Amino acid sequence: MTHMKQQHSRVLSLRFGESPIADLCSCVVLALLTAFMIGAGDLSAVNPVGTLLLVVAAGATLGAVFPRHVLLTATILGLAVPTAHVLARMNSWSVESAPRSLWWALLVLVPAVVAAFAGSVLRRVASAR
Repeated sequence: MTHMKQQHSRVLSLRFGESPIADLCSCVVLALLTAFMIGAGDLSAVNPVGTLLLVVAAGATLGAVFPRHVLLTATILGLAVPTAHVLARMNSWSVESAPRSLWWALLVLVPAVVAAFAGSVLRRVASAR
């Protein structure tokens, strides 16, 4: 009977926020899904401001939800735009607003990191009250 309880408690420990590995997997999956949407949206966007706002909003949200994985979240989100443009160039897709150089696309890492850290700080401030 105790063996059944141990198995049951192990299964329950995989819920959100209770296991570091489950937390990391959730963070990576959500960040990758969000990055895919940001990258796909940027390829069809004429103005990069919308993409920047999406990166900031997603970075702050994921930074607040997963404060332990801020750098991972920011890196995944920040590399969404350069990765999308590399894929577009490799496959000869037409892109509305392609940067002159892919190095310029890496600048998206800066607002992603700042937003993720801001979300993490806001969560800590809110939980301290």
